[in-house]
Amino acid sequence: MRLRLPLAGLVSLAVLTAGCGSSAEPDANGKVTISYAIWDKNDQAGSEKIIAAFQQAHPNVTVKLEITPWEQYWTKLQTAASGGAAPDVFWMNSLNVRMYAKGGVIAPIAESGAAGLPEAVVEGYRYEGKLYGLPHNVSIPALWYDKKIFDAAGLEYPTADWTWDDVTSAAKKLTDPAKQQFGILAPMWDQGGFYNTMIQAGGHVLSPDGKKSGFDDPASIQGLEFWTGLIKDKVAPVAEVYTDTDPIQLFQSGKYGMYYGGVWFASTYWANPEIRERIDVAPPAQGARAGGRHPARPGQRRLGQERAPRGVCGLRRVRLLRASAEDHQ
Repeated sequence: MRLRLPLAGLVSLAVLTAGCGSSAEPDANGKVTISYAIWDKNDQAGSEKIIAAFQQAHPNVTVKLEITPWEQYWTKLQTAASGGAAPDVFWMNSLNVRMYAKGGVIAPIAESGAAGLPEAVVEGYRYEGKLYGLPHNVSIPALWYDKKIFDAAGLEYPTADWTWDDVTSAAKKLTDPAKQQFGILAPMWDQGGFYNTMIQAGGHVLSPDGKKSGFDDPASIQGLEFWTGLIKDKVAPVAEVYTDTDPIQLFQSGKYGMYYGGVWFASTYWANPEIRERIDVAPPAQGARAGGRHPARPGQRRLGQERAPRGVCGLRRVRLLRASAEDHQ
């Protein structure tokens, strides 16, 4: 069986492929072409720089970059893996690594490659005691807000001290049925939304052994009810609104005051000068319990957090994302 490496970047590829080999065979001159699959076109420029540096260090290896939008990425990857034709190197997240490791599609890597990385991040890529990936991306959930709508309502912008109650209160004041304007978007989104509030409330998504759902935990339910409460209070649109239009597009329409989403949205907003000036970002509101931020229980995973640049992880001032977005221009 040919094993592929789920790696978020090619910096460590030389060490890893030496241990497992590529699915491609070298030609008569010893040259080989390998594939590298990612899901974010906004990362193309950065990935191409990494590839160029890697190819310079390893002139006999050519790396072919494959970009598939997030909406089709996992279906395409699963189909390819089932047919034994998965990319040689590909982006993975902790939500899916268990399935691919258990199925023998991906190869374990040396623990030494994870030296210096936060253990809470690395843990998401382990299965049965073995490490299956080196994360270079860790997402930070963020609260995006429309300054123009806040200014029109005479409200102060969100800050790091905001709580769930502050979000709900502001959403009520920003909602204007006459203008078909809502205070906040509340799509039932796991990674950027309810996983985070479940954990903030002291709940969990999965048991430490990955065999039991945490959705029936009273604390987890409290985290879910934060979102359903916004819809019930009519400060967020009903779920059907998201059927035909992506929430990120809705938010840019100027009819919604706030939107929880990942910091990776920064490059999308920054690309439009009008949106760039109108939309800003703050840390997520603190949760239902004291402090609102809870450490994971022993062995508990914080799932679905693999997308923002590693250097962004842990930043106190989320507005530094603007500088990050500029770097990607």
